[in-house]
Amino acid sequence: MQPDNPFLMSTEWLASKLDNPSVKIVDASWYLPDQNRNGRAEYLEGHIAGAVFFDIDAIADTSSGLPHMLPTPEFFAEKVGAMGICERDTIVIYDGAGLFSAPRVWWTFRVFGAQNVFILDGGMPAWRAENHPVEEGLAHPKSVIFNAVLDTTKIKSKTEMSVLIEAGDVAIADARPEARYAGTVPEPRPGLRGGHMPGARSAPSSLFVRDGRLISKSEIESVFQDRGVDLKNAVVTSCGSGVTAAILTLALETIDHTNNALYDGSWAEWGLPGDHPVVLGAQMPKVSPTAKPRYLKAHITELEMNARPLKREPLPHGQKVALMRTSGITPAFYRYLYAEVGKPHHWFIRRGLSDEQLTAVLRYGQADVWVLYVDGCPAGYFEINTADMPKYADIQYLGLIPEYQGRGLSRFLISEAIHAAWDKNPERICIQTNTLDNQRAVILYQKAGFSAVGNYDELIEAWD
Repeated sequence: MQPDNPFLMSTEWLASKLDNPSVKIVDASWYLPDQNRNGRAEYLEGHIAGAVFFDIDAIADTSSGLPHMLPTPEFFAEKVGAMGICERDTIVIYDGAGLFSAPRVWWTFRVFGAQNVFILDGGMPAWRAENHPVEEGLAHPKSVIFNAVLDTTKIKSKTEMSVLIEAGDVAIADARPEARYAGTVPEPRPGLRGGHMPGARSAPSSLFVRDGRLISKSEIESVFQDRGVDLKNAVVTSCGSGVTAAILTLALETIDHTNNALYDGSWAEWGLPGDHPVVLGAQMPKVSPTAKPRYLKAHITELEMNARPLKREPLPHGQKVALMRTSGITPAFYRYLYAEVGKPHHWFIRRGLSDEQLTAVLRYGQADVWVLYVDGCPAGYFEINTADMPKYADIQYLGLIPEYQGRGLSRFLISEAIHAAWDKNPERICIQTNTLDNQRAVILYQKAGFSAVGNYDELIEAWD
């Protein structure tokens, strides 16, 4: 094992043990669809000499309707025994990315009672870089008996998560990318809601991996601290479907935090439509580990318009008004507008973005920002998102700074946003409002020609 981590094994050590019958090597390569890689195909093309392939999707409870859920102990024992592995063996697991899916299989073996389970430091990329032996095709091991005993303390179900969230005495670390945690991008699996579990902190698995290897112990502790994960409490790790959550589990065990469990269903289960609460919004920076965020329930109304209005609202009389489309808007100016207009209504999507992320959205994405000026001063703005063109254009943000409300500007701003959206030639335009917005918003939108097409409730982290 590596001197600074009891769960990592070096390539040099493994290369010296290839002929040891008690050392079993497992290829755990698995990839997300957008990675365009196939773990089994890559295994057949070339794997560490003697390694067997562990199919995360097949050695699972395929009857659950959820991806790669833990199987029964009997099923796991049957499949792993057929690979020639028993619970007393020294088991070394690797993947083709360096450190991505191997921790999930490492965790699975440990949950079912194997004691000597390790991850190959650097994975297949490190093995190949050092020119260690690689072979093609399938391995044909002799079957043995694996005695599987499930450790239920290391797994959490949806019911248990509901109880823990209600009690508020457990730290939840969400390993998904921040945009998925915030609900600002669609989930890759159709039918799932966006957002995160109440009380969960964003701790993307990518923060714990550098060049295909786990970061150091001191860095692990710093990441958890910076992300607001209270290590004095029990910690439950979660992700999209239970794979990258295991990277966080590995990180916790590495720093001797053993009071942890993994939510096996993760967002593939919690994100399904239902009455279990979902929170929208980015995690605010520098959150105190002991801070308890405040959540607000918002009833969201979705509206659509299928044809451009014939009339356009005129400029308000008696005011010097200008509406300008921005080009190269700076993050600082955008944050000013976003806060002045959105803070009273607890807007959330842009709150936690870094300057680099915000610049990418505003300058290189599909955001079209128009600023309203009154007497030369910024008074409000609207933003049109064209990511789903030509299907629809989305008026994602629209509002006035409080000092400029009640001056007859709202109808003009809504009308201009509508026509700017139609100028992009979509099939329809969309807008949302909720009960945290101006209470007249839904009425004004409908008077402008929108029709309500749906509604739902969400929890939004308050902008305190």
